[in-house]
Amino acid sequence: MKNLNRVAMLIAYVFMTFMYSCDNELSQSNEMISENQDIDQTELTEFKGLPVKHRFSAPIAELEKTHDYTALKKLYNSKRRAAASKKGIAYKGEEELPSAEIIVEAAEERLNEFPYRENEEAEMNLEMVQEDFPTLTGEEIEVNMDVIDDYYSQNLDYEVLADVAEDENLQAKILTAAKTESRDWGRFWCVVRKFQTPQYVIGAFGYGISTGEFSYIRSVIALYYSNRAVGYSVQSVFGHFAYDNTQRDAYRHVLWSAFLAKYYYTISSKSARLRFAEAIGNANEICTDNPEDSKYMDFHNNAIGRKLFDDNCSYRTKRVLWWRVTYGLNVPSESTLRSRTESFVHSGYFIDKDFDKSLDPIEIDRVTNSIRNYSDKNRVLYFSKEL
Repeated sequence: MKNLNRVAMLIAYVFMTFMYSCDNELSQSNEMISENQDIDQTELTEFKGLPVKHRFSAPIAELEKTHDYTALKKLYNSKRRAAASKKGIAYKGEEELPSAEIIVEAAEERLNEFPYRENEEAEMNLEMVQEDFPTLTGEEIEVNMDVIDDYYSQNLDYEVLADVAEDENLQAKILTAAKTESRDWGRFWCVVRKFQTPQYVIGAFGYGISTGEFSYIRSVIALYYSNRAVGYSVQSVFGHFAYDNTQRDAYRHVLWSAFLAKYYYTISSKSARLRFAEAIGNANEICTDNPEDSKYMDFHNNAIGRKLFDDNCSYRTKRVLWWRVTYGLNVPSESTLRSRTESFVHSGYFIDKDFDKSLDPIEIDRVTNSIRNYSDKNRVLYFSKEL
């Protein structure tokens, strides 16, 4: 009987605790509703159906446009024209969009205004989103995160290009570079051009990824930062090897692909980062004249780089009332990605194109088909040991 009484008391305690928790959450919910009712509705506008307290300089109508290369070029030149007019300077012809160096320099001055913080600082992302979209509940933020991410991306495009157009120092750098340097960026420029048309489809392995999924400005920023992989490959223990098809080449591709995902800024999406890294990796191979076996080796090693990022990147979540919101990412550091890339390459598999018995000699392009069908998707491949 005593045991039954104890069980009954425990059940009653659990029930009372549950009811208190529900009442507390309901009270918090009512407080949020009350706070929302106190918001000055005249301060809100709409972006794709979501009420937003718009604090950026971009007109909402501008944010509703597709920001492909042509539209951004038009925006940039209109800002240049307006800046010249204010200063009483004659406007000089249409220009292409600025170089990656200029875009990144301007973006670095703006990024703290956007919810792209990572790791321990990521909670500031949620606070920023809640301030900008004050009427949304935790559930509504979670459900509409893609639209919210698009809102910030469009504003980043506008603010960065407006800053470049209106900054005399940056314009002077552009003018100096135009006189002393070639506009030909080689393969980098070829890859960037794939992102000038929003519906360009970058295909590989029988399917394609539309460039319309990605922000042009964020793409250029990610490409610029990811290029650090080239320097790191030289500094690595594989740096004494030749550039193509060696362990150094494998290291560069794995790390580069991981960096592409790391530096394509999103609020809380890993999938968008990974698809971007895949699209860029595919575009990079389209822009080369490498033989098929080299291309497929690069495809394989790029995929390992994406998996490396994915495996070492986790979500940050927080409970907002009764809903758990994903508000940021724990993104791996460059040093972590470098050390783990080195481990991958050390345990990589050398394909001896002349003597490897695992290759099917019946196939016309036996190396390419061997790579395409290679079963270990976690093992780096290379087929040259030249120094």
